[in-house]
Amino acid sequence: MKPKIIAISGLAGDGKDSVCKILKNYFTEHSGYKFKRVALADQLKVECYEACMDLFRIDPINCSREDKEKIRDFLVFYGKIMRSKSKGTHWTSEALKRIEKFNSGNDIFCIPDIRYAFHPADECQWIKNNGGIHIHVQKFTVDTNFDLGKGVSVSTNFSTPINKEELKNNPPVIAFADYIIEWYDCSPELPENNRECVDAVNEIAKRILISYTQNQSLVTSQGKEKVKRTRKKKSSKKR
Repeated sequence: MKPKIIAISGLAGDGKDSVCKILKNYFTEHSGYKFKRVALADQLKVECYEACMDLFRIDPINCSREDKEKIRDFLVFYGKIMRSKSKGTHWTSEALKRIEKFNSGNDIFCIPDIRYAFHPADECQWIKNNGGIHIHVQKFTVDTNFDLGKGVSVSTNFSTPINKEELKNNPPVIAFADYIIEWYDCSPELPENNRECVDAVNEIAKRILISYTQNQSLVTSQGKEKVKRTRKKKSSKKR
């Protein structure tokens, strides 16, 4: 039986894991599906464990966000080498092995770290070819400025890529997304604890669940969607 896959993409720090947690809570409460997280980076950390311990004295499998930043370039470098050798299929192939091993037909597998659409069979294409749903998350802040001559102006500022890899690969990844979540930076509060952020993800989760129940293609039946959440107002619109 073909696995049910939900993939999440977004820049570092924009809330991919938070989206995954909110989805898990929704499907656990509103469906009989078992929700399982399968990150592409899981195998990357396993393969880089010895090198990270030798070079940095950091355990890539269990480390703080601060320590993760110290080894990020190394992980990106190794991941890029393996992607290049396999033309983008190494990490997805490893993830598929775990998915097929644990797929009972009543599972939803969430992959919260989709980052590439460069090769013909890359991560985004792999999600589509396996009938998966792709959600992209973008975090933004709102600045209000007052100019004596022009009055009040409001600007929306989305987070920026942390490295050249993100800068190059993020635009084509967004193009593959079925849903785009734009949410306000609610820090220090976590998105999974913020009512508006939770509502944004639940809105999409509800549509996905309907598609599973009716055995429909979500993209065909729902179309591409952009869901935006700010502190002051809520809106959703077609992308």
